[in-house]
Amino acid sequence: MLPVPRTRDIGECIYCGSVAGPLQREHAIPYGLNGEWTLLRASCCACANVTHRFEWDTLRCLLPSIRAVLAMRTRRPHERPRRLHVVLESRGVTRTIHPLYLPVPRFPPPGALVGRPRTLEMQTEMDFLHIAGPTFQEVAQCDSADFVGARLNFAPTEFARTLAKMAYAAAVCALGIRPFKNADIRRVILGQDPCVGH
Repeated sequence: MLPVPRTRDIGECIYCGSVAGPLQREHAIPYGLNGEWTLLRASCCACANVTHRFEWDTLRCLLPSIRAVLAMRTRRPHERPRRLHVVLESRGVTRTIHPLYLPVPRFPPPGALVGRPRTLEMQTEMDFLHIAGPTFQEVAQCDSADFVGARLNFAPTEFARTLAKMAYAAAVCALGIRPFKNADIRRVILGQDPCVGH
């Protein structure tokens, strides 16, 4: 098996096919996840703005504490939170503690693979993998809390689009743009096809 090149010069936007105007580089895996594969001249300004918005949602709203602990790259180190905030509610009093959990969204298999009809609904379940500090259960026992848990503000569809973008860009990095010129996943990444779960 041949190694995947770390950079590939594309010469057109991998999302919309545009060759006009300046084309930007595109990280197959986001910069904030220490992505090493880079596509040169691969994204027009309009498409780069679209992908930047949903990647920002994933990196800043879903994975900030894990990125900090693993010392992953950031362009704004002074804004980086150190831990996932866990909300503790007891007898009408709310306070925040800081164990380290990795929030893991779980999606059903893509509808196209399992024969599920197209739908706008995106079913997601959330798991929290304990990494360090007290567990939810330990905090609940010590403080006899009414509620212990994490509050996350992220959009499951944006996370799914981030995963789609990473898989698509990695495939383009490995094989070039030609096999993917008419790939339907480009419309999902750009938000033109709202049936993300399909």
